[in-house]
Amino acid sequence: MSFYSRNLKSPARSFEEMTHGDKSYELAKQKGIDPDSILDLSASLNPLAPDITSMARNYLSSLRRYPDSRVAQSQLAEAIGVTPECLILTNGGSEAISLVASLKPEGQVIEPEFSLYRHHLKTVGASFPIWRSNPSNPLGKLLDNSEKADVYDEAFYQLATGTWSRGAFEKDAFTLGSLTKLFACPGLRMGYIIAPDENLANTLRNIQSKWSVGSLALSLIPDLIELASKEMKIWARGIEELRDDLVALFCSFGFIPYDSDANYIVVPGVRHLIGPLSDKGIFVRDAKSFGLDAIRVAVANKESQKRLETALFEICMDKTVHG
Repeated sequence: MSFYSRNLKSPARSFEEMTHGDKSYELAKQKGIDPDSILDLSASLNPLAPDITSMARNYLSSLRRYPDSRVAQSQLAEAIGVTPECLILTNGGSEAISLVASLKPEGQVIEPEFSLYRHHLKTVGASFPIWRSNPSNPLGKLLDNSEKADVYDEAFYQLATGTWSRGAFEKDAFTLGSLTKLFACPGLRMGYIIAPDENLANTLRNIQSKWSVGSLALSLIPDLIELASKEMKIWARGIEELRDDLVALFCSFGFIPYDSDANYIVVPGVRHLIGPLSDKGIFVRDAKSFGLDAIRVAVANKESQKRLETALFEICMDKTVHG
């Protein structure tokens, strides 16, 4: 037995328990479905974002250079309205959560809430700093101005409001963000932390692995910020309209979603739809992982919602499917 194995304090979780990613290809293969035909409504990304692969092609030469985050950091800080010294670019929102949790691995989590907070917090209790997603993940509601936290996770905030941030960074709290959701590019890991002050930001930088964010992502960020400055409010309005359509769609079948301000909705009591929908190449999120007897469905474009409507109609006509 190796030194490291002997000194493990508890059994590590399995690879399957720890792995979170796009399983659409694997599921499609199991069901004999063409992976390219999959409609994945389990991942809550911006349904109106352009395909940024053509933009990324302009910066492929950056892969031959070590990452330099200074330009991207400065431009993102300016867009959000904070000093660059207080902003840390991260390898997606997940690294942002991990880094802040490493400063103080105790927190208060009010369920239902994003499970990654508990994963990185060693102790969870009522007397510890409050972690809140805004809008809530999974329920999708924006926090009221009276609702406070010590760590605000704004991964979906831009898509819910058309603005960069609530501005919690002015009130001695950490704010976490994700460009992955905004630009629908989960394979290109881009997140950030806004620290309450420069000293805390520098502490996080010293903890963070060097060159955490790759050169391709850093090269793209200035162009993405320019795109967001023109489109973000338009995206938020469009998502609101599409969300209303999605809610009306489920209501037409007698399934009543919870109220949401985000680019996803939660529909209670319909987990029996997960299997039949996946058989038709449509994947939704099982909200059991959030402790809910529900599904979470991403807001999609009109064409995709029409496909969902057809699938739900066929399923509801099938008398062998029961809730």
